[in-house]
Amino acid sequence: MLKIAVALFVTTLYVSVDAGHYSSGRGYQKPSRQQGNIAEELSKRGFSTLVDLVTKAGLADTLSNQGPFTVFAPTDEAFKVLDPNLVNYLVSNTDELKNVLLYHVVPASVPSSSLSNDQVANSVQGAALRINLRSRPSGVTVNGVDVIKADIRASNGIIHAVDKVLLAPQSDIVGALAGDDRFSTLVAAVTAAGLADTLRAGPFTVFAPTNDAFAKLPAGTVDSLLNNIPALTEVLLRHVVPSTLYSRALLGNRYNTAGGDMLSVSQNFGRVTVTTRENTANVIEADKTVTNGVVHAIDAMDTLIDHVKRMDAQIEGRGFFVLNKGMATTTRQLRHPVVASVCISRSVNMLKIAVALFVTTLYVSVDAGHYSSGRGYQKPSRQQGNIAEELSKRGFSTLVDLVTKAGLADTLSNQGPFTVFAPTDEAFKALDPNLVNYLVSNTDELKNVLLYHVVPASVPSSSLSNDQVANSVQGAALRINLRSRPSGVTVNGVDVIKADIRASNGIIHAVDKVLLAPQSDIVGALAGDDRFSTLVAAVTAAGLADTLRAGPFTVFAPTNDAFAKLPAGTVDSLLNNIPALTEVLLRHVVPSTLYSRALLGNRYNTAGGDMLSVSQNFGRVTVTTRENTANVIEADKTVTNGVVHAIDAFDIEAINCIIGQKVGVLITVIELATHKQLPAHMLALVFALMSPKRNYNITSDCIIRRSRRANPSPASTRCEMNAIILLFLAAGFLSADAGNYGPAQRMGNIAEVLTAGGFNTLLNLVVRADLAESAAEGGPFTIFAPTDKAFEALDPTVRNFLLADVDALTTALLYHVVPGRVAASSLEDGMTLGSATGSPLTVNVGSYSSDVTVNGVRVEKTDLQASNGVVHVIEKVLLPPRLTILEALAGDGRFSTLVTAVSLADLFEALDSDGPFTVFAPTDEALAAVPEGTVESFLQDTPAIRNALLRHVVPSRLYSRALLGKTFTTLNGEALSVFQDAFGRLRVRTNANTATIIHTDATLFNGVVHAIDSVI
Repeated sequence: MLKIAVALFVTTLYVSVDAGHYSSGRGYQKPSRQQGNIAEELSKRGFSTLVDLVTKAGLADTLSNQGPFTVFAPTDEAFKVLDPNLVNYLVSNTDELKNVLLYHVVPASVPSSSLSNDQVANSVQGAALRINLRSRPSGVTVNGVDVIKADIRASNGIIHAVDKVLLAPQSDIVGALAGDDRFSTLVAAVTAAGLADTLRAGPFTVFAPTNDAFAKLPAGTVDSLLNNIPALTEVLLRHVVPSTLYSRALLGNRYNTAGGDMLSVSQNFGRVTVTTRENTANVIEADKTVTNGVVHAIDAMDTLIDHVKRMDAQIEGRGFFVLNKGMATTTRQLRHPVVASVCISRSVNMLKIAVALFVTTLYVSVDAGHYSSGRGYQKPSRQQGNIAEELSKRGFSTLVDLVTKAGLADTLSNQGPFTVFAPTDEAFKALDPNLVNYLVSNTDELKNVLLYHVVPASVPSSSLSNDQVANSVQGAALRINLRSRPSGVTVNGVDVIKADIRASNGIIHAVDKVLLAPQSDIVGALAGDDRFSTLVAAVTAAGLADTLRAGPFTVFAPTNDAFAKLPAGTVDSLLNNIPALTEVLLRHVVPSTLYSRALLGNRYNTAGGDMLSVSQNFGRVTVTTRENTANVIEADKTVTNGVVHAIDAFDIEAINCIIGQKVGVLITVIELATHKQLPAHMLALVFALMSPKRNYNITSDCIIRRSRRANPSPASTRCEMNAIILLFLAAGFLSADAGNYGPAQRMGNIAEVLTAGGFNTLLNLVVRADLAESAAEGGPFTIFAPTDKAFEALDPTVRNFLLADVDALTTALLYHVVPGRVAASSLEDGMTLGSATGSPLTVNVGSYSSDVTVNGVRVEKTDLQASNGVVHVIEKVLLPPRLTILEALAGDGRFSTLVTAVSLADLFEALDSDGPFTVFAPTDEALAAVPEGTVESFLQDTPAIRNALLRHVVPSRLYSRALLGKTFTTLNGEALSVFQDAFGRLRVRTNANTATIIHTDATLFNGVVHAIDSVI
């Protein structure tokens, strides 16, 4: 399986996503040959108001000559809708204007591909920006504001256009509510319930009832709640979701509240409504950004009145005891290290009240052995000192001494909030003495090292996520990783051994090593280390240097000694075969940051399409691919875009299987010579190429694996070897040009191969979409190329739409592109390939290796080789999915009865999840054909509806070419089989019935739909 990492196109091909149809804000930008600096790019791109204000604030030089920066750039329209009084104030107050502008700037270059949900990025102004990703419609928001155009590159950073001006929040949830008179009753209730400190943590989304909402309650309800703290706590926490949810991401989704209930958000007659099991409220004001989340004002209160009336009777005599303010709980009923669960016994069921009191308000001692993962509970100090005081109290004496020497004691005492990754005294003792002496004698360098351990925000372990990047005060990034076995948190691969030590001005996480800021990226680090000179030469020859400057990547780097172990001539052979060299190198790259603590016992997909696993044998960490094993001899070299592990062996067997095509040629040559089908001089030439001096150590097993058949017949072997000869001819090992069997002429790039192959329509569209340069100079890519006839057969409406909308056309074309070189021999049945748009392509392989389909479309011809990739010819145009299964069914009038049944069976959420699913969808006509009254009766029986519907769903993505002659298990556990009848029709059969598939292969985000003419 050859899956080449998406990372290959990040540096060469920036995928365009149509703002209306694919408005992910994570889109394509044609790379500029001469990128200006940020200020110049803003001017060129029409951000005139922003440029004027930057100039007025005296920041033009900063954005021109410093960096790298990421700028969230408001459009001119965004400034126009800003309150005129605020604009006038900012224009007349340069310092405030500067603060507002710098709040839009992050001190690092952060492409959209590096953004993650609930990510916190610290702005240059100091306040945090909160990033959120949404799936429907897909997109990126910053503080709830849409990124409408992403990844505008500049020489000193990157620009993301936003449609509103960002204003830094001035207070947390409690402060914001307390400062708004409309929420005085809510603030009083929060205070009475002892939840104020809880709501200063986060991140949270609060659906905040106004005073008017409280006023609508029956007389006496508020007083009753204030006299029943557990009930009040539950009610309040049903309005809190432990995540940051802006309005753009809310619609159509369901969330777990901190009170243990589900909350859903929908839109009715233009109003956004929030619904729990007990109540519905309207959102009357959305997206109030606060320092620890977001607040939405609502017009109704979820009171649980019936529950409130029963609470007092339920508390007494049930084995409960009171902790604080009448709050009931049992021992050891902690649901989460930072959330307490109060379970109140009832005669019918259990009423679970999530008190969610954080460590700052609930003093419950938890045995360190229960939460020792580095993301655990810490019993809070009743009188927390500042960070410097807490470090002294906790025994970080070396760190405290160095902080004092560097002149940072006052900063860590009186400023903040900060998060400090604090090395223990043992960590400093393990540091190279020469480095310690250098730092002690050089205060500036010491300060840089110490500030690299500090993040300018209070970040508890519960807010850390895998592959999260946190910018330190020193300026360089820290990379956070989570691991599951054993569970824990690492920063730059270093263990957090004690988390969440609270201080009055921040938080401390103890680490067991000193963190040193990386000085270079992967390529720079390798180039600066003489042990990797051969690897650097190979990376340069393969044209992968720019790729490995993107990331994040983990590189398992063979040393020069590892290369020296290869058979004589192997390196030279690879350097003369760039596609093979590229594939072999990418087998040593994983597109993620994987430090050694997280590696053991896991398997990863390499950028070269192979699987890689890591284990420990006799104390040595070994890395194993399908073909080879190497030892990690030096781990965890942190670089700016990932991590490097040095290994002692190169993947020679991978080389063998790639270069093994030569042996295939040799075998075929012998067979052909036997049948007197090959000229003698050609035979002599091939044997010369296969000189015994070139010891490739290739076995027939390697070749059989490449052919995908364990027992090929002689005829099929000859056929496959002939195909391999053709591949060799294209790769330049043999040339059949004009009867000359000498070296091949220069191989054309993808654009040239398409031109030579007569793909005129495709080429015209590539030029129209401004992708010709990428097709000629980028790569490597795999192209599934539709023929001219395929485009002619396209629905005229779709064709006209694509011609009229260049962004949509670009997306459609890029859906045919897979980053990396994927030969036909690497395609496997059921394989998923990531297209350049991010949407998957599903490959199916039939009984014969030549019977290949992609998304159900037949591949007519494979392996047209190009210098920068490979082309496979397909008979239809592939259209990227725009809808989920339910959205597609709901928008198609043929399936209205089916959609009603799905709703009644409460399957919307299940079938609107990620899947993938294959749905055999009966049309309205199919349902109308059942005996009269059956549907009506059926719709009254929810369990029967559910069971019948699940019989039509298979939990996999199955295109028509993969269905025939197979049996699958449906979601209700029954068998479903597909066969072809005497008339050539595809039929689907269950124990209940048989139906004909009348329309196949509707590709959707979360699966495939096949329309059928009868209920099964």
